[in-house]
Amino acid sequence: VAGAVVVAAGYFLYGGRHSSPYCRGNDQDRFVSGQCPRGTSSQSHTCKTSIPLCQIPTSVKSRWALGSSAPPQVDVSFDKSFCSAVPLPEDTDVNTTSPVSTGAAATNSSTDILGVEGESGLDACFRRIIAAGGCSAHTPTNMFVFDEDSSACGCCSSLQVTTVESENFASAVYTYRQPAISSAPDHCISGSTMFYPDVAGGADVAHACECGSCETCGAGNTRYMDWSGPFVIPDSVGTVSFADGSKTQPLYDPVETCLCNDGAAYQCGLDQSAMESSSAASALVGGVFSSNVVVFSSVLVMFVGLVRRG
Repeated sequence: VAGAVVVAAGYFLYGGRHSSPYCRGNDQDRFVSGQCPRGTSSQSHTCKTSIPLCQIPTSVKSRWALGSSAPPQVDVSFDKSFCSAVPLPEDTDVNTTSPVSTGAAATNSSTDILGVEGESGLDACFRRIIAAGGCSAHTPTNMFVFDEDSSACGCCSSLQVTTVESENFASAVYTYRQPAISSAPDHCISGSTMFYPDVAGGADVAHACECGSCETCGAGNTRYMDWSGPFVIPDSVGTVSFADGSKTQPLYDPVETCLCNDGAAYQCGLDQSAMESSSAASALVGGVFSSNVVVFSSVLVMFVGLVRRG
């Protein structure tokens, strides 16, 4: 059955532990499957091609888990792939709740969180792995597999990975690493729900990133975005973080941004009229692990069938 769905301006896809294998697929996977978490930004500012940013409150920054207390970051290494997995101990469980900030709820997935559409079990899978001691406690790798359809979750027993030839993005193989930041970030996306690791542990806390209507947005600049929050990474980290040895693929996305309630004038970073005609698929911006389609204007996503591919 053919159909279509309108995707409003300001949508973005979450990355890292709050993403899903389906977020790496086509428009149907990302916007129709219901299993690719996505959020929205405020759209009151003039330059829609710049992502509006709010200051992260001191009360949130003071509870941001850093260093050895911070959970590892998750990167997708192989799309449409699986590996031979070592099953997790049957008694492995995770805390499904965590402290909550004003205006949003926090659970082990994106279900029922204000401002987040789509649900994935990737975060819960990874927290089960960490609760079991991490992959190094069971295998010689730090790779794990997660399948959104079957909920299969486990550490890869070897470096051998199989990539399927079909266009089924239900499964992916991931790696994890320690966070690169040593201090709490300063900015989040205006109007979005930001996830951050709390010093108390457990599931990430959901914070409603709000700072008024943000009709005035100035101090435009290219800044590095970590879409697992999403939040802005300091330039001192973003400029030196790469996914490859040749330093051609940035680990964090360099995106055009502006600061809410900042009156400093600047020229719009991209041509607005050109962007208004672009599709969601063509409005991609940069970092290799982000999967963060950014929709600059309302688009019509065409799809065939309502049932996900098997």
